[in-house]
Amino acid sequence: PLINRTLESFSEVKTWNQSELTGILRIAAPESLTIALVAPVLKKFQQAYPQIQIELQNATCMHNEELLLRGDVDVAFMMWPSKPSKKLIDHDLGEQKMVLVNTQKKTFPQILNDQQSNFIINEPECSYRNQFENSVWEQHQRQFKTTSLPSIGAIKASVINGLGFSY
Repeated sequence: PLINRTLESFSEVKTWNQSELTGILRIAAPESLTIALVAPVLKKFQQAYPQIQIELQNATCMHNEELLLRGDVDVAFMMWPSKPSKKLIDHDLGEQKMVLVNTQKKTFPQILNDQQSNFIINEPECSYRNQFENSVWEQHQRQFKTTSLPSIGAIKASVINGLGFSY
């Protein structure tokens, strides 16, 4: 009987198909990474594993780290200038390009010298916002007027309409 059960189990393993995996994959990512990186990867994932339900949450990198540490999500995407908690397994996705955008065709030095320049960005906890603001302060001792908006779409619309620049 033991040999028969072992052979039956082996037969099941041989015929096991990963596309039959089911369950829920809980993912946290900031909106910017969802737009630029995560969404295209999730499309491929869903094609390979159609039975897996994906729950995607958008929040700041710091909040996503908290969600992961609490076990509220299975995977979290974060942009960090430094390493996250030592309790996490970190997979570096490489350097990500950042760009300053504006519709007035101003160069960065022109934006720096314009005292009316308005920085349009999301919440204060945003890692790349902090990285940009800290860098500008360290290199130029400059702070910009800031408008905080809740979504990439709102930021994009504001920049398109000439209300400021974003990073």
